[in-house]
Parts: sequence; C-alpha cells; structure tokens
Amino acid sequence: MGVWKNKKLRICLVDDDQDALEISGKMLKAKGAAEVICLSSTENALKVLPHANVTAIISDIEMEGMSGRDLFATVRKNKALNAVRFIVISGAMPPQSWVKETDGFFEKPLDHEKLHAQLVKYRTEDDDSEEKRLYRRHNATSDVVVSSNDKAVQDIRNVSLSGLCFESSVEYQHGDTLQFEAHAWDSEKASSVSGVIVWKQQENGHFVYGVHFNAPLLPSE
Repeated sequence: MGVWKNKKLRICLVDDDQDALEISGKMLKAKGAAEVICLSSTENALKVLPHANVTAIISDIEMEGMSGRDLFATVRKNKALNAVRFIVISGAMPPQSWVKETDGFFEKPLDHEKLHAQLVKYRTEDDDSEEKRLYRRHNATSDVVVSSNDKAVQDIRNVSLSGLCFESSVEYQHGDTLQFEAHAWDSEKASSVSGVIVWKQQENGHFVYGVHFNAPLLPSE
C-alpha cells in the first residue's frame, strides 16, 4: 500500500452517507493526503470550497438536496475552482453522460487502492501546474487581511471574501458564531463581520475550522 509523499494534496470529500464518509476520509488520510475535508452535503461544500484551497473534490452523485451533479456544474463555472480535479462516486446508479466530463468515476463501495492510484496520477500531472493553479485562484478572489480578538482563534488561513479557515486548540461546535475584523490589502477601511462555523476536523491535537461569513467582507461598491 503506497503512501503519498507530496503533502500538497488536499481533498474535499462530499457524501451524505456518514459511515462511508468517515471510512473514506480515514483511508485517504492514511494514504498521506495533507488534508481531507469531510462534508455531508453539497450545500456545505459550496460554502467551504471557495476558501478551502483543495486540489481534488470527490463527491457522491445522489444526495438529499443538491446533487453531486449540481456541485460539479457549480464548481466548473467558478473561476477559482474550475481547475480543481473532480471525481464522482455512486452506488445507486450507473455513470451518466455528464460524468464523462468529470475527472473520473468510481463505484461504491469504493476500491480505495484504485482511487489512490488515480489520485497519485493526477497529483503527478498537476505538480508542474501547481504554481499556475494557485496564481489563477489568487487572482480570482480579493486579498483581505483578517484578525480576531478571540485569543482562541489561531493561524487564520485561506481567507476569501466569503469565509476562511483557522486553527484552534479550543473546540467549537457547528453553528457557533465568531466575530472578525477585516480590510482589503489596498484599503485602510476596516469592517466587522460575523461568521458561522460550517465544518471542523481534528488534526494532531488541535482543531481546524471552516467559517462562512454571514455577509461578504467588503461588498463591491
């Protein structure tokens, strides 16, 4: 069983089957992925993805609410996300014609060895274009500077106008609201914005959270 040595690989896994989500998340982490964000709905994925900086999305097709197809269509229309690899999975239906437009299809229950091999292949292909991918993403969102008076909020990262990720030794809960101060890199005007925690996961003794702002940081005038 191989293990990724490239720690740049960050995966967003979307599946409303909690058991499958947990198992696949653990398997991908065991294979060496730098980060696996496990989300149980397309709606949550659309809140998290703009500021999560993932390199691959693995999504179930049939889910309650918005489907994996809806997620794929939205991602491909987003300039900041359309270069991200998108793999679909399903155990309830055969591949449809639109699936051919994605980067791959895997039948559930997943063969994690085959999935691992496919992701390693994509990782190798994408290594040379990593700088270009990050450049496209950087220029698709506005640069903002964010701070918090809450001492528990540590290492704010992946900030965009719609949300951010941060690390903390304190355990918050889904739905908790936090306050932030923010301003654009080219503006001295600061604004206060609240954000709701939409996902969390534990890593090496601390927590990583995804926050979705209740309103854009600095709306365009």
